[in-house]
Amino acid sequence: MPAESASAASTKSAFRALGYTTRETICLPGAHTIGGKRFGEPYVFDNAYYRTLLVRPWDSAKNSSATTDDLEMGSHVGLTSDKNLATDDESLEFINLYAVDQNLWFRQFTEMYVKMTEIGATWRDT
Repeated sequence: MPAESASAASTKSAFRALGYTTRETICLPGAHTIGGKRFGEPYVFDNAYYRTLLVRPWDSAKNSSATTDDLEMGSHVGLTSDKNLATDDESLEFINLYAVDQNLWFRQFTEMYVKMTEIGATWRDT
């Protein structure tokens, strides 16, 4: 797995080395919509991850009317690697697709989840 602070290029490269395309790479982190990363409701599995990446609530250039408090709250959304995908042109192609078509993302995520489990996962000792 790429580092939490990975650039978009590093994230795509890490997944490419595992046999994933860019589309597949962008499809997988949509799972960050559940849990505590502030992409929508923490117990709802939906495409809020992609919709939030397009809004970029941490970015003062994209949200010129945001207050300092708004930007501070936005800075807590997601991982740095998520935010970096939102500014990568190749990644944005798929982020835009999944943001407007949740069912497409559900179908492709299902395929990716199966692929990921078939490839297998290794865990490192902490």
